[in-house]
Amino acid sequence: MKFENKSAILATNSWFVGLGEAMRVAIVTQLELKAVKAGEALFQQGGTACGLYVLLSGEGRITGCSADGILALIGILRPGDWTGFLAVLDGGPYAFSAEMVTDGTAACLSMSDANKIFGGDVESFRQLVAPELMIARRNYHFYLETHGRPPLRRVAERLMSLGRWSYALQSGPIAPLDHVSQDDLAAATRLSRQRINTALRELARRGLVETGYGKVCVLDPIRLGHIAEGYEL
Repeated sequence: MKFENKSAILATNSWFVGLGEAMRVAIVTQLELKAVKAGEALFQQGGTACGLYVLLSGEGRITGCSADGILALIGILRPGDWTGFLAVLDGGPYAFSAEMVTDGTAACLSMSDANKIFGGDVESFRQLVAPELMIARRNYHFYLETHGRPPLRRVAERLMSLGRWSYALQSGPIAPLDHVSQDDLAAATRLSRQRINTALRELARRGLVETGYGKVCVLDPIRLGHIAEGYEL
């Protein structure tokens, strides 16, 4: 993949665009490209940290497995999306798995290159920390606010978050959810499959989403956002 093509894809990501030009060039120059097949893992939960990954083509998913063996869909990777920040920051094992749903191309910024680019001064390090801090704030919000919410509201929230990069501000367009089953949504919301089915049918009845086999497309993100925030029941 040519330098220009990589840059165009990376420029769709809000975190990457916010970095200084010298830092962006250094990252693109040091990226190691890799063709990946459907079902192949970029990294596995508990695996040794080896770098920061970005998807350049195809689609992947972020999943986590609890101690009792329950697999949860955490996020979806689309071209331009980065993942693996926490492991790069602390050098610990990956907290979740990143696996491909389709064939595609990924790139890795190695641990040593990441340390060279972001470890020179406090401001540079803050750039690397920023996405993980956003996730931390979102997790606090989840623990404080989500439990006990009506199923329809919880489903609306997850549809919106899965339709965007996990580390992004929750605003802007919502990408269609491809290759996502009702079982996936059940695991992502901690709701039963029956409740997921009921919620999706109600959202479709209101004209907010369109569903198909393994696919959910958000038609009205504004009203869906109102449900997620509790402004519309």
